[in-house]
Amino acid sequence: MSKRLDVLIFGATGYTGQYVIEEMARKANQFGFKWGIAGRTANKLKQVLQEASNVTGIENLTSNVDTIVANVTNQQSLIDMCAHTKVLVNCVGPYRHYGEPVVQACLQARTHYIDICGEPQFLETIQLKYDSQAQEREITIVGSCGLDSLIADLGAETIRQECEQNNFEIALIESYLALNAPQATRGLIHFATWEAAVYGLHHANELKALRRKLFEQKLPYSKHKIERKSIFKTTIQGKSFWAVPFPGSDKSVVQRTQYFNYTKLNKKPIRFQPYFQMPSFISVVKLVFFGFIFSLFTKFKLGMQCLLKFPGLFSAGFVTKEGPTRTDCAQASFNMTFVTYTEDNQKLIHEFIGPDPGYIGTSKLSIGCAIMLLKENDRLPAQGGVFTPAEAFGRTSLMKYLEKEGFSFIRNGFKAGEFSIYDQSSNTLLYRLESRYGITQTADLYAYPGKQMVASIRNLWSPFLYDAEIQVFDTIFNQWIFGRITQAFPNYTFRYNIQYANRRLIMEHRPFSLTTEIRNEQSSNYVLAQMKLSLSSIILPNKYDLQVYTNELPDVIYLLAVVAYDYDNGRNRRSVQNGK
Repeated sequence: MSKRLDVLIFGATGYTGQYVIEEMARKANQFGFKWGIAGRTANKLKQVLQEASNVTGIENLTSNVDTIVANVTNQQSLIDMCAHTKVLVNCVGPYRHYGEPVVQACLQARTHYIDICGEPQFLETIQLKYDSQAQEREITIVGSCGLDSLIADLGAETIRQECEQNNFEIALIESYLALNAPQATRGLIHFATWEAAVYGLHHANELKALRRKLFEQKLPYSKHKIERKSIFKTTIQGKSFWAVPFPGSDKSVVQRTQYFNYTKLNKKPIRFQPYFQMPSFISVVKLVFFGFIFSLFTKFKLGMQCLLKFPGLFSAGFVTKEGPTRTDCAQASFNMTFVTYTEDNQKLIHEFIGPDPGYIGTSKLSIGCAIMLLKENDRLPAQGGVFTPAEAFGRTSLMKYLEKEGFSFIRNGFKAGEFSIYDQSSNTLLYRLESRYGITQTADLYAYPGKQMVASIRNLWSPFLYDAEIQVFDTIFNQWIFGRITQAFPNYTFRYNIQYANRRLIMEHRPFSLTTEIRNEQSSNYVLAQMKLSLSSIILPNKYDLQVYTNELPDVIYLLAVVAYDYDNGRNRRSVQNGK
């Protein structure tokens, strides 16, 4: 394999393939990989490389990157393609139509295989039919290395390992996926994903027979159960939402990981249930309505034809054949909240946060998996076989790699003194404050997605009056600017002075009121921002509604003011805190 390319991307001319190419171009420069792309038409391959060059700013991709013509209808072309590379990333779907010949070609050419499939029938069929061959040929085959279902699978496995180290016995893990996107200008989902879902649901009856063969042993799951309705409203860390069962491949993939852990590693299996977050009951009603129509139409041929011909109509505009714009993708993000229940009735909260999961995120996830195959092959559970993402990469540094690529896995839930700051209109995570307590408090403020540190606050020791140093990163001058928040007690009010960049502000809270205002000291009638403590904070974690009325100062100044106020008014109370 020494003369082979390191990575080859098949399906490069597709919508998702374009994003995967761009991510590969960036990582090839970083790691020194030799790579190439493959598809049906040579001219289109050159075009997507030129587009990738324009987007990434990396020159000469059209001349430096190998291109290979291959077609799923020509098996020999697939074998020849696979023989050129160590790792193949397959982006050609629907996989139930086009995936199996590519897997067969990889086995024949002894090439490692990765895909971004979210189709349970295909994933489970490949494991059932080709696991033994992959072991014999020492070839690693890993499916579902994108949004479906690496996030859920790797998240659950990371929690399992963490709990094992801390002697917690897990009974159940629930995941709650939230997709955060602005008003899309051209839909949120590409047609290829919709097409795979149509055929997947149409053939869902195949799964029962498949699983009887795949799971020969019955897993001894914990008897600990939580009775849930199909649709329910819940509150996690002060954030309320409706939850509906997640229809993707997450449960199927995680279940396969649990079977592997039990039968191969002698680990206790964990019951897993994924959900999708919905912001309101109206959105639930819409989802149920369109879901019912979708399910009904997949049961007969004419209905399927209608779904495939008019995707926008049957998805309320969420699906288009063009896919979302680059701007829409750049502004989108996700967060998956994991709620872990232990056998001794403890509840742990974790969050997996990242950029647009469908395309930008999927490209980072899949290329990250390819890097692990090349760089950390010795940390895989075996030299060959068909694996889930967690089986293959749960013991590699993939999670650390992803945390450097704009993803964050927040462990052990929200600790005391930590805030999550959401945009109230879109429920998108904007910032997160992470604290370290001692005699004083030090906290860093991170912007999301990407987890970039933008500010910090350090409380100075004072027995009576609150006193803290702050620093904020100024993006215009590319430097840190320092300031201070101090406390005073004039005229029966709780008052704080804020100094920042030669500006002096007043933060004032009157007794028996839930409202605190921030004003300019020289124009005390001019309210810059206002925060209000939610009534639910009497019994639940603290929650604030913050309204900023001016852009004279960075928003993070007001966020640090909220942190200072909250800390000073609860020095002896170490509760979980959410900011909004």
